[in-house]
Amino acid sequence: MDKKYPTIKERILLVAKNQGLSYESFLAKVDLKYANFKGKQKLGGINSKSIEKIISEFPDINLHWLITGDQKMPTGNQNIVMETPLAYENSYKDKYLLMLEENRELRIENKLLLKSSDA
Repeated sequence: MDKKYPTIKERILLVAKNQGLSYESFLAKVDLKYANFKGKQKLGGINSKSIEKIISEFPDINLHWLITGDQKMPTGNQNIVMETPLAYENSYKDKYLLMLEENRELRIENKLLLKSSDA
């Protein structure tokens, strides 16, 4: 582990510096307060929602390094492939839109059948 930046909060501050942003402006972008990154507060951890916000706002950050401080990725897990949430959501969205269209067509057909049976 990198002894120069042993805590996750110190690594987050390093990310801010590398992004060319002041600590305050970087932390404000991810809904965090600089007061929690000074003194003894810096030794504490950070919650997963905050990590999620950082990675969402700055996707180029190495998540493994941010969490562990280790530059090297673990071996053995590199072949894991996960379906992206976007692809998953889009497939259901497409199915939903198809069902809506089919429903609309069936309603039109029902109206036509009702009219023809009344005549």
